[in-house]
Amino acid sequence: MLTNSDNNTAELLLKEIGRVSQGTATRIAGLQVIANKIVEWQLPPAGVALGDGSGLDRATHLTCGLLTALLQRAGAKSDLVNGMSLAGSTGTLRENFVSGPAFNVLRGKTGTLTGVKALSGVFPFAGDRATIFTLLLNGTGTSTTEIYIPIWNSLVSSLASGADSIDVEKVVPLK
Repeated sequence: MLTNSDNNTAELLLKEIGRVSQGTATRIAGLQVIANKIVEWQLPPAGVALGDGSGLDRATHLTCGLLTALLQRAGAKSDLVNGMSLAGSTGTLRENFVSGPAFNVLRGKTGTLTGVKALSGVFPFAGDRATIFTLLLNGTGTSTTEIYIPIWNSLVSSLASGADSIDVEKVVPLK
């Protein structure tokens, strides 16, 4: 589901979460369970609106803070992260980062709607060090390769430095 962005599986999983946790295999039941987990796990809820399981519903709004906190909670070597695409090799990232520091290293989940492009994941380093990141782009044209690819490449170059934080000025802003 994560590697190839299988939206149908995401919707079915949401309903299964509702069935197992609340006895009702519905979207609403599954969303309630997820909303409860956000609170229980003390993930940042500000700006979050849940509309579906796949993210295709434009009523769904997630934040960098929520996605990053979820990945931090799971851990850089978790099943969640291992289920994501591998840069330059698998899934929605098989044609991205086919060379350079992210190749066969970065694990990520992409998201795309007209005017929206997302990349969230883990950039591991030697030993147990890793950087967990989320980049959400919104606005006219952001889902076109001419816009997001240079920004993704700048982000990866900054992440590859291995510093404890990145200089956001090095990530190309939208003009």
